[in-house]
Amino acid sequence: MPLRLKFTRRCSALAAVAGLATFSAFAMFTAAWAQSSGATGGAAYPSRPITLIVPYAAGGNVDAVARWAPSVVKYDGLKDFAPVTLLSSSPLVLVGRPGLPANNLDELLKLMRKEPGKLNYATSGIGTSLHVAGEMFNQLGKVQMVHVPYKIGSQIVTDLMGNQIDLAMLPIPLTSEQVKAGRIKAFGVTEVARSPGLPDVPSMAEHPQLKGLEVTVWFGLFAPAKTDPAVVARLAKESAEMLKDEALRQKLAAIGMRPLGLPPEAFAKFLDAEQRKFGDIVRVGNIRAE
Repeated sequence: MPLRLKFTRRCSALAAVAGLATFSAFAMFTAAWAQSSGATGGAAYPSRPITLIVPYAAGGNVDAVARWAPSVVKYDGLKDFAPVTLLSSSPLVLVGRPGLPANNLDELLKLMRKEPGKLNYATSGIGTSLHVAGEMFNQLGKVQMVHVPYKIGSQIVTDLMGNQIDLAMLPIPLTSEQVKAGRIKAFGVTEVARSPGLPDVPSMAEHPQLKGLEVTVWFGLFAPAKTDPAVVARLAKESAEMLKDEALRQKLAAIGMRPLGLPPEAFAKFLDAEQRKFGDIVRVGNIRAE
């Protein structure tokens, strides 16, 4: 049976555990077949449409990727869920208000150390990957930006342009137009390589005091932990085929996402590395998902 989707929207926040609490880019995977105790064989899967529960409002990156995906993700720890595939990822960018008296990372770090705790930075919420990236910047750079959580990313950009907040850690597609127009400043992206979306903005890892600062927003698919391995393999295979579609790749690129399509084993290793990488950052920064 071809994979078909049925969407359900759930806007409540989901709790996560340990280092995995740091990533907000997720949706919850509930296969409709799991509602029936008799549908356990991989050969017959799927016997009915798959239900996707998207825990964010319509119009954002999570909603967009979920609508193009053959299944969805729940991000609530590794013990209860089996990784299927890592679909895509995107770096973040640290941006600042136009009136901020700093134009590059060196000047920004000096300004922060001159007046610790004076500058603030906004993100789309507590416990998100954006929040963790800001905390990682604080810890590696030995500075004290004050976190200001927002609910809507577009409002952050508006407030930055109006000099209402100092800095923000945001997805590149949300900021690139304003950066290129000179309405806000860009200091660095959170990936080792520079981003095609902002090729003139340095990677933070290029700065000697920020080496190792690599944080991405990523989208993955998970299934319940006891899902038949044949079903997991089917979902992973279908997802990999989906990501070969050029029209889809262009849509992902338009929202700053890089298609990946890692198989289950590689995705599991990625998750383990992410948890080890960010565990100390989360604990030291006392970050808790809301």
